[in-house]
Amino acid sequence: MDFCDCADKCKSKEHGNTLCSSLTKRDITDAELCAYFNQICFCCEAVRDAFGRTTLHLAASVGRANVVKWLLKRKQININARDFESGYTALHRSIFYGKINAAVALLHAGASNVLDHENLTCLDHAVKNHPFCPSDYDDGEVYVWGTNSNYIFGIQQARQTPDIWDIFHKEYPFELVKQINLGKFHCVVVTGNGNAYSCGHGQGGRLGIGSEQTILTPKLIKFTDTQRQSPIYCIQASIARDHTVFLAECDDSYQIWSCGLNTHHVLGINPPPSKQLTPKRLSHFKQLFDGVCAARYHSVAWGPKAIYTWGLHGGQLGHDQNTQKYIVTPKLITRLYKIKSDIQEVVVSSGATVVLLASGDLFVFHEYQCRILSARQKLSGVAVVGGRLNTSLDTSLLVEKNSELKILALTQHGKILLWQESDPHLVRCVLSLNREISVTQIYLNMCEILFVDNEGEAYQGTLKNRKKKSGESSSAAVRNTFHRFIERDECHFVKITKLPRIHKAISITSDSKGGNFAIIQVI
Repeated sequence: MDFCDCADKCKSKEHGNTLCSSLTKRDITDAELCAYFNQICFCCEAVRDAFGRTTLHLAASVGRANVVKWLLKRKQININARDFESGYTALHRSIFYGKINAAVALLHAGASNVLDHENLTCLDHAVKNHPFCPSDYDDGEVYVWGTNSNYIFGIQQARQTPDIWDIFHKEYPFELVKQINLGKFHCVVVTGNGNAYSCGHGQGGRLGIGSEQTILTPKLIKFTDTQRQSPIYCIQASIARDHTVFLAECDDSYQIWSCGLNTHHVLGINPPPSKQLTPKRLSHFKQLFDGVCAARYHSVAWGPKAIYTWGLHGGQLGHDQNTQKYIVTPKLITRLYKIKSDIQEVVVSSGATVVLLASGDLFVFHEYQCRILSARQKLSGVAVVGGRLNTSLDTSLLVEKNSELKILALTQHGKILLWQESDPHLVRCVLSLNREISVTQIYLNMCEILFVDNEGEAYQGTLKNRKKKSGESSSAAVRNTFHRFIERDECHFVKITKLPRIHKAISITSDSKGGNFAIIQVI
């Protein structure tokens, strides 16, 4: 074929097809290829084939490192040009096809970490070459970021992006973290070995270390039971502003422990102390427990068949309104006692207690009421924030900022639903991402939504409420929301940002106001 008419601004697709296809020939040397490029096209660095690929794209794909260097040095080819089909740069393609020699040459030449059409970098593609399933892991290393207000991370400096929590992992190099709780004044870590550590401000005994000092390096919390000499393993912890509740195991039996300030009888200890500096075991239970929850004004212990609540009875405990102001010791929520479906998860906020049943129904205890939300599909997780309490009970509640009650639910298919008082329907959330992802864990604070997907990536997002149609009925809203083909206007839009340096996350959390964050990432 004769290409004698080629000019210095050639954009011939035919030239691009010929040059790109020649790079797939194995019996031609790199030097012969470079000479061939010069002979065929005057602009071999600019022409593209039918898929929008340049010669640099193909040279990187097949690992022709010398051709890559020649195109960059002699032809000044655009190193970050993206193809039309997938938005891949040459660096994307070298990583995708495992051509490390070409990738090294591109990185040395200054290739940028450009996003492709699916918002993935070349590093994301490198990680995706190794399949990862978050459900296969339950502990890892902690990555933190945020303002570090009140030294909840110890002497860790404030930072804008996730980085490993050196203070903890250098002090305890053989401990992998199973759970981390962040509060306003302290944080508590539970490890895979059954140990619990805390740091931050210790006023009132919230740290559980036997003193009210401020601790800048995570310190081991000791559980002492004079009735038993067997080791006590901490399974889970939950913290509020002034107290901490633990679920522990000893001799194959489960125990509930608590410590901290007891202003609103949130510790569940009788007679109620003003404060408890070390964890004390509650001796009121005989049931099997799966978890504990702590909020500013109440605490919860729950198992598959029963839920106990105690603290200030401001409408969130699930008991009748005509009961006393405080529930001092754990009290069974009788409204759930005869429910046939098992309890799958319980979460709390300052003004509500939310119960997820295995059937997929949500029971919301709020303002002395019991709301029942039906998702019409199986749910695997739930999160809650906000809610109001009965301010006539205590003058201290008058200074509390009342926030709208919001409930986030996660379906078994990895989709996010949102319920809120201003729009009381479980409505699908649409994410601002050009590819489909399956969410595995969710968290909600006052400002944003946090979640982890099935590939170990972590995101944070801000919510834009849907535009409700005038006269929209409850039945119509439910029907439209869960229709197979849903309209974008019938969903909440979530503008999300992928968190850097995170590729094998199994959980994400934050404090209630979204100032400090933590991620557990598999090593």
